[in-house]
Amino acid sequence: MAISVKNTIQNKALVAFILIMAALLIVGFWLWSNLKEVTRSNERVEINSNTLFQIGDMISNAKDLEVGARGFLITRDFAMQQPYFLAKQKLEDNILAMDTMIISPENRAYLGKVEALVKGIEDVNGEIIKLVLNDSQNLASTLYIYKGKVKMDSLRTIVRKLGNNYQEKIAASVDMQNDALRQTFTFVLLIFLLIFGTLIFTFLSLRNDVIGRSKAQMQLNKVNAELAELNATLESQVQERTEDLKRSYEELELKVKFRNLALQKEVSMLKKKLGEATGSL
Repeated sequence: MAISVKNTIQNKALVAFILIMAALLIVGFWLWSNLKEVTRSNERVEINSNTLFQIGDMISNAKDLEVGARGFLITRDFAMQQPYFLAKQKLEDNILAMDTMIISPENRAYLGKVEALVKGIEDVNGEIIKLVLNDSQNLASTLYIYKGKVKMDSLRTIVRKLGNNYQEKIAASVDMQNDALRQTFTFVLLIFLLIFGTLIFTFLSLRNDVIGRSKAQMQLNKVNAELAELNATLESQVQERTEDLKRSYEELELKVKFRNLALQKEVSMLKKKLGEATGSL
């Protein structure tokens, strides 16, 4: 009985252990997958943030580019070209840096447009310098308004579109991270509840088994005790009956003995009388 109870407990504990280990393996795999996804998302966020930083720097450089070109046009001072050339160099550096970061065809197309506009603005600025040197201020102003400013406005518009795209990318990556974290939390909570439920079920099942086995053992002990008591009673009754039979046998044997003695005495008396009768004849 004890061995059976022990085997039952061991089997149920083994099943619970297997279920819990399977749940932990599932959780581990899920967490590993989500961790990889979160890591990739962090990398995308970092790249997109760096690209967005370059875009913000590009917007600032585009403003400096326009200020330098307009200042030279107004003052005809070549010292005002210094901010222009510095901003132009920075824009080219921004384009080179972003060329290694931008992957999507749409954004690469925007970057190509930015590069073309910077080149176009450079060409327009060269023409403006020639007109200013030839005292064609009005033509230079007209060229700036209808070509240079239009290209600069287009440059700012495209750069802002590029910035909006990357802001949306960053927001999408952050939302993806939040979704992954929420899914992970929900999944871990469900697995925890599953493990907790398995432990509770196993505990109650083992408890019921132990209680049931204990009750059965108590009933068995009670039956054994009753059987032992009955056996003792029967043994006592048999012993008493045996003693009664023994006493009866002894009494009967004594009676038979007395009876034999009486018969022998009567036989002797008869023999004596018969002898006396024979002698008198």
